[in-house]
Amino acid sequence: MTDFDELITMTRQAGEGLARIVKLPMIGSLLKTMRLPAKMAGVLDLHEFLERGLATFLALDDVPHFLDTMEQRMQAVFSHVFEAPLETLGERPIGSD
Repeated sequence: MTDFDELITMTRQAGEGLARIVKLPMIGSLLKTMRLPAKMAGVLDLHEFLERGLATFLALDDVPHFLDTMEQRMQAVFSHVFEAPLETLGERPIGSD
């Protein structure tokens, strides 16, 4: 397994874990409760990132499909960048195969 395969696997596992976490009761309420402490600690930008991520992930209709698509696209990018001959880089769009 290459480092890139491992990165793809870890990314998918993180997505699957996130899919379980967002289903936990009160996770949204807990995140909202932590907004003021995050602001006081100077990490409001990070907190807002988490809020947007939660909202986005909750809006996904089909998480497995999203993760499959992400995995396929990551493989295409890594394949294109790291396996294509140097003289062809930039000549063909990723996913045009």
